[in-house]
Amino acid sequence: MGHSLFRFSFLLIAVGALFLNSSCESSKGQPVSIPSFLISCDISECNSSVSGQGFVFLMKSNCPDPGELAFEPTASGNTVLSCSSSGCSGTVSSWSDPNGSPISEILSGSYQVCSYVDSNGNLAEESGEPEHESREVITDSTPIQLTTWGVVP
Repeated sequence: MGHSLFRFSFLLIAVGALFLNSSCESSKGQPVSIPSFLISCDISECNSSVSGQGFVFLMKSNCPDPGELAFEPTASGNTVLSCSSSGCSGTVSSWSDPNGSPISEILSGSYQVCSYVDSNGNLAEESGEPEHESREVITDSTPIQLTTWGVVP
């Protein structure tokens, strides 16, 4: 009887540990391909003189303040925008990690999307430039459209 009770207790502990480990793993998210982000702003959101690059940062925390240099996105990417009298558009499909190394996957989950249009080519977000912030849940590689823009104060 003593050995049976010991085996049963050991089995319960082993199953409990397995369950806890698997639930911890699932809360971390699964690797997924980073989706393309489609940048599109119309004439009312970015004037026709805007040209340059569009930047997208995927953050686990809030977006940095404009001009803040000390932040570490999970992934970042940029694209040259095509602009006309009706607005600008471009697609970010290549990504880098915080060290600048190319990456193609992140863990699925909720990300703060921080984006801006660099209209003067100085690679910094500044007053008067279009910006976008949203919370996106990324579970697969379905492209995400960024169509709502404000202006950096």
